[in-house]
Amino acid sequence: MRRSAAHPNNSNARGKHGSRNSRQETAIACAAWRGLGRAMAVALAREGVNLIINARSEAALATLADDFRRETGVNVTAVAAGIASEEGRRVVLAAAPNPDILINNAGGPPAGRFP
Repeated sequence: MRRSAAHPNNSNARGKHGSRNSRQETAIACAAWRGLGRAMAVALAREGVNLIINARSEAALATLADDFRRETGVNVTAVAAGIASEEGRRVVLAAAPNPDILINNAGGPPAGRFP
């Protein structure tokens, strides 16, 4: 959610790319290691949003997390887990129990509550 300059939670805090993220928002980006998931995570990181990136491949996530940190300066946590399972969703949510943004770009879980 973008906030207007008049919003009470806004300050002049700016991310590395000059974007505003006064509340230090956190996003969970599922299936973030390539394609649309990665593009959405990049856009959020450039806005100064801290990321929990998720995919099943730990090696791909580690490299991506390092890239995001170096390029944008945001906090990035990589969580390798398959969110199609309830256990995988629990692991991801443990990293950010109250995310401001959820990008569920994965092929699962089935429709319903996350978790």
